[in-house]
Amino acid sequence: MKKLIILLSIITLAALPSMAQPGTFGFSNFYNYPIKIALGTDAASLAAATVIGTNATSVSLGAGPGQVTVQLYIALDGTVPQFSDPFSPPANFFLAGTTSNSTSLSPVAQGVFHGGNPYTIPASVDGGAFTAGRAIEYDFFAFNQDGSEMGRSDVGTNYILGGGVAPPPPAFGTADGEIGGWTITPTPEPSMIALGSLGAAALVLFRRRK
Repeated sequence: MKKLIILLSIITLAALPSMAQPGTFGFSNFYNYPIKIALGTDAASLAAATVIGTNATSVSLGAGPGQVTVQLYIALDGTVPQFSDPFSPPANFFLAGTTSNSTSLSPVAQGVFHGGNPYTIPASVDGGAFTAGRAIEYDFFAFNQDGSEMGRSDVGTNYILGGGVAPPPPAFGTADGEIGGWTITPTPEPSMIALGSLGAAALVLFRRRK
């Protein structure tokens, strides 16, 4: 009998990790924290950025209703984001979900996306590490229909994943760790990026020779 109890205890303990609730996230924003699109990266263009959606500027730039892809990237809290360039999401974050901006013509749907609230983090992401109650960091990355405009949000921190009966908290807001909306901007041509890299390499080589 004692052996049976010990065996059952071992089986129960081994099963505990698999009983963890999958984590859920508020994969949506609000119209007062919208995605915007700009014609350039200078201060004047960013100040004049327009909310993506039904307006003529957005439509002409391939950022009309349902034309902007929004990706969710996550990492465990405390991860230091690593960026390879200004137009890419954190290289050491995991892609956890993809959606698009709203197809609605409603004024309150402009600049808005809804990937799910709650949105369940797939168990395949980092071996199922993102379970209910875990603290994470998150980043959003968006691009227009042809990839000519893209941009990432600020990084949100200390986000506690929901799960089970616990709803996920909002990702957008003014509270500590939450983020606001962001702006997508023209993407440099690959040739321009390559030329910039070559120029920087040449400058380093010139300085070393001196």
